Amino acid sequence: MTSSATRRWTVVHGRFQPFHLGHLEYLGLAMQRSRYVVVGITNPALGRLVTETASGHRHRQDANPYTYFERAEMVTSSVPEALGYAGHVVRVVPFDVSDPAVWPDFLPGGAAHLVTVNEAWDEEKCRRFRAAGHTVEVVGGNPARVTATEVRRRMAAGGDWRALVPRGTAAVIDARTAVAPPGVVP
Repeated sequence: MTSSATRRWTVVHGRFQPFHLGHLEYLGLAMQRSRYVVVGITNPALGRLVTETASGHRHRQDANPYTYFERAEMVTSSVPEALGYAGHVVRVVPFDVSDPAVWPDFLPGGAAHLVTVNEAWDEEKCRRFRAAGHTVEVVGGNPARVTATEVRRRMAAGGDWRALVPRGTAAVIDARTAVAPPGVVP
């Protein structure tokens, strides 16, 4: 196991549907641990969503409205809002968490996975990472956390979703909405 002082890369991951303030805090935790951070976007190919028994919604189309590219733009546009960002190297990559065989193609060797544990699915990911020989650092869950489900619910209801996302994410969603055909909800 590599210590956090000598480890080069820390990996955080998520669907980021959309990238919200809780995700930004998660990214900040990774930046506290390493100057080099990989942000893995899970469910990168929306046409290949995999049903996971530990999660009842991650495979549903309505829970995945944004493409990989849009989510990568949200993360990239929001990174400067992370505390202590200056001097960090952040890479955004597709990360199919359901297929450990492809992980070496997208993640640097020796990286540590930083995982928040809020539900059974998070525990399952920790188990998978460890089974594949990866270092896992668990950070505490937060029952009052921001969720992408709540952001999407507020968007659909015309509520204040902007209070839950970084400015960079809001700008990407606004740009998408500006080009969305009439009747299409972003």
